[in-house]
Amino acid sequence: MDEVTEEQDEGERRARAQATLPRELHHTFEALVEDYAVSTKIHTGEVAVQYDVLADLVRAGWRRVE
Repeated sequence: MDEVTEEQDEGERRARAQATLPRELHHTFEALVEDYAVSTKIHTGEVAVQYDVLADLVRAGWRRVE
């Protein structure tokens, strides 16, 4: 699979997972995705995001504490 196709697939998976959430949780989902991507890059050197899992966490009540 070429890089463009992988990026499109990634974007589609992200959009599908986000679409399962109420609109008011979209910002929370995006915040979790960004934090998760940064942390996985730091700890593993690569980024592999399971968007459905993150959507489940948001649905279960995950919120960023600031």
